[in-house]
Amino acid sequence: MSIIFYNIPSISQGYSISPNTWRTLLPYTPAEWVETSDIKALYEKLGVIPSKKPDRSPHYTHPMIYDPSTDKYSPDSLAIAVYLDAQYPESDLKSPARGRIFPSALASVIKSFSAATMPHFQQV
Repeated sequence: MSIIFYNIPSISQGYSISPNTWRTLLPYTPAEWVETSDIKALYEKLGVIPSKKPDRSPHYTHPMIYDPSTDKYSPDSLAIAVYLDAQYPESDLKSPARGRIFPSALASVIKSFSAATMPHFQQV
């Protein structure tokens, strides 16, 4: 069974409105298109724990994946990359270098950078 990629649709069929999902999108099929207004309800229905905003309030966002081989949901583009890197270290998706995408400390550096910079971007 394939990994399911949850995405936010635009008015152009088959395209996402969110650049956050573009950087994560791999050849995942099927894609589940979820309107922005329905993301929180989807998290609640599936029992997914949302990430946190800088003020520690819940952040219901996409992209998100569901991996049926582990029965796990992973929201947030960085968390998805870290999850896939850990779960599938020998994946053919990582060429030409092969092996792990992230050196052991890089994920925490990226997370800290995102936490420091994201509050300065206007929320849409």
